[in-house]
Amino acid sequence: IGLTKQLGRQTDSDRAMQNAESHARKSIRTDPNDVGERLRLAAIMTEKEETEAVRRLLIDGLRRQPNEPKLKRAASDFALLQAQDLDADQSEATSRRLQLLHEAATLDPNNSRVYLSLQGFYSQSRSQEQKVAYREALETMITSGQDVAAAHFALGNLKFLEGDTSGAVFHFETAIEINPLAVAIANNLAWVLCHGEEPDLDRASQLAEIAFDKAPKNSSVMDTLAEIRIKQERFREALPLLEKILSLAQGDKRRELHEKLANIYGNLGQPEIAKRHQSAAAAVESLDLDR
Repeated sequence: IGLTKQLGRQTDSDRAMQNAESHARKSIRTDPNDVGERLRLAAIMTEKEETEAVRRLLIDGLRRQPNEPKLKRAASDFALLQAQDLDADQSEATSRRLQLLHEAATLDPNNSRVYLSLQGFYSQSRSQEQKVAYREALETMITSGQDVAAAHFALGNLKFLEGDTSGAVFHFETAIEINPLAVAIANNLAWVLCHGEEPDLDRASQLAEIAFDKAPKNSSVMDTLAEIRIKQERFREALPLLEKILSLAQGDKRRELHEKLANIYGNLGQPEIAKRHQSAAAAVESLDLDR
């Protein structure tokens, strides 16, 4: 009886999936710009392991709506999924995985999963031979002109893991000089390293400094560097960074900045200004509740 029930539930599940797929396809034919149904269909086809169909579906969506953030995130996640499915022992697996990681980062520079994957790429190598092969593959990509910026960025990550800070900085800076998009990649990796279960503040600081050097007026870059400085208790350095971006922030972000500034001024022995920032944070919260 138990098995019959399980089989029945599976049949019901299959039927529900078929109905959902049929509805999504019909909706997309009616309105090709229906992002929700396109993503729903992509999820269904991913579950059915129809990889090529998912790829075509997302490419078509991005062709129609190239700046749609949900589609860009979905396409970025799909590239990561493809990278994870590669067999590390396959020939050309390293270069192909790196290409997919680069594609995922280009599609959505704010996708933190890209940077976590990149961080674990080298460290998960199963043998010294694989680590050497990974390094050599990156060096070959650089000399061949294939995805040079991505290869420099990955090689910088490798150098950091090996404790070669100067080598890491060289490759990160080179990546940014070749492709300005790498500023966003470096900035987001710094944020991930700062907020991980075991924060690596030294490495995060190096990356954030590189990003700030290349884009000193970027509010996201300033915010990341300030966050790291707060965690390092270098409050005097964090202060001007947050004050520069405060006027640009709204809603939750503005409240968060007031709270951080209250903490900073408190630690710098300025209790009155700290209280004013606390009051400003509460005022932002009250405005949000009134909406």
